[in-house]
Amino acid sequence: MLSGTKQPPLVNPLRQRPVQGELIPWIVTDDLLRGRFDSGSFDFCRGSGDYPYSLAWGVAVLKTCWLILMLVSAAASAEVQVADEAPEYLGVAANGQALFRNQFEGRVVILTFWASWCGPCMEELPALNRLASRYGDRLTVLAAYFNESPQDRAFVRRYGPGYKLYFISDPGGVVRKRFGVSAIPHMFVIGSDGMVTMSKVGYTKSAIGQIIEEIEQELQ
Repeated sequence: MLSGTKQPPLVNPLRQRPVQGELIPWIVTDDLLRGRFDSGSFDFCRGSGDYPYSLAWGVAVLKTCWLILMLVSAAASAEVQVADEAPEYLGVAANGQALFRNQFEGRVVILTFWASWCGPCMEELPALNRLASRYGDRLTVLAAYFNESPQDRAFVRRYGPGYKLYFISDPGGVVRKRFGVSAIPHMFVIGSDGMVTMSKVGYTKSAIGQIIEEIEQELQ
């Protein structure tokens, strides 16, 4: 049985290295392709202009850059399935800090994608909020914008303070694409071990019973 723990502090994604080999595409393209990496500064996909390069060297660099782009693209297109390990990067909190799965280690996480124009989403959010209140520190509920709009932000400004769940952003749709979300609401349950245990599209009142059953099983 898991003991109750306080919510961990949110951290800045650019100050925390991804773990377990998880690559975040926008970090890779910004830091690595522009020649910056943790080990120091180096010229990799660009020339410094200080000296001429041989044709063979240039071809080798182009091939390497192409391979990196293909690997990043493949990583981004691999959709998460039930029984897969959830990605580390889960989105950005309202205060601008990133959310990583390892921040919620030892607790169950519900991640749902929503929009203010989506009727079923507006029914699901209060139900998930009640679950967040019911299970306290043993459960974290993240409500990610499907495609963030001024209307969504206005809803959160008005009603967000009364919610126990976190409303989070998904810049560039990185998380949405990683989870293969194309219709909403689309909810995922991530177990305390970091594995995806449930994926559900749409909302019905009966679905909450299934979610509670899944949560209870994870908290055993």
